[in-house]
Amino acid sequence: MTGSGLSDPGVPVLQSSAAPGIPLTLNGTSVTVVVNGVTTHPALYYTSPGQIAAVLPAATPVGAGALTVTYRGNTSAPAPIQVVASSVGINSYGVNTGIATDAVGAVITLNNSASPGQTITLWTTGLGADPADSDTPYTLTPHSVNTPLQV
Repeated sequence: MTGSGLSDPGVPVLQSSAAPGIPLTLNGTSVTVVVNGVTTHPALYYTSPGQIAAVLPAATPVGAGALTVTYRGNTSAPAPIQVVASSVGINSYGVNTGIATDAVGAVITLNNSASPGQTITLWTTGLGADPADSDTPYTLTPHSVNTPLQV
């Protein structure tokens, strides 16, 4: 989400998904999403006056809805949101570079290129919701999301 006056000023600090997990309120800011009459509160990865990064809870239904940002007790006008079952994206590193790592976790770069036949891991998001997993703390035993994917 982008805009102005969304959160306290300062350098954004990425929140950890280690226990207790990503917070629902950060730097005076919270987010509310309403889809098909169901209200959810996304967890906040980071906030700044001009941008917020959040994760929708698995309980958010698919469909058209509205999103509001509340900052220090003041709630924004609703903005439209369209929630889809899945929409895969590759996480980025640096400036517009997708993240791929080798078997030991080293990032594939111009100076550490992958070899033909080497197994790499692409870091993605948006495979879809799994209600059996939490949306805020990282889990060591995640469930598989049944989204067909081909690279």
